[in-house]
Amino acid sequence: EGWYQRLRAMPALIIPLTHNALNDLAVRGAALDMRAFRINNRRTTLWAPADSTLQRVARYAMILLMLAEFGAWIWLR
Repeated sequence: EGWYQRLRAMPALIIPLTHNALNDLAVRGAALDMRAFRINNRRTTLWAPADSTLQRVARYAMILLMLAEFGAWIWLR
């Protein structure tokens, strides 16, 4: 009876231990990533490269299309 109760109590001990270990891994991974120990050796640029004129026009056209669809949805409701 004693060993069976100990065996049944194992998940109550193991689950918090593994949860804490996995949580600690996530925190350590984020800290290493912030200190520039990344998977890739090259660092990314802080500022995004400039868009071409076609990309800018396409972005504004998609925004206008989204607003037109929303207006049509409100109108036909």
